[in-house]
Amino acid sequence: MKILPRLTDTSSIRFVLVQYRQSLTAEFQNIIQKESTSLKVFSKEEGEKSETELKEMAEDLPVVKIVDSLIFHAILQNASDIHIEPGEKELTVRYRIDGILHDAMVL
Repeated sequence: MKILPRLTDTSSIRFVLVQYRQSLTAEFQNIIQKESTSLKVFSKEEGEKSETELKEMAEDLPVVKIVDSLIFHAILQNASDIHIEPGEKELTVRYRIDGILHDAMVL
């Protein structure tokens, strides 16, 4: 792997990081909005579901999509940890990269 050095200023890096956080937040908001309108209620009268059907239903849940996306973005950034910190009205997601916690988004 060949490393190519590049120079930039601090404000440009901050700008790109803000854009990245906004895109992540928008991605999660889209998942939440889309899935909250398509929630289904199942009754016992519909019968037992097979293991495959249950797996497919679980994969379609918004929380599964959000966690999959969090893990995907953490892998892209070579994060060793994902920290999810609940607040009073929001949730903060941080990635540990090279031993330092970096804010990723607030949900």
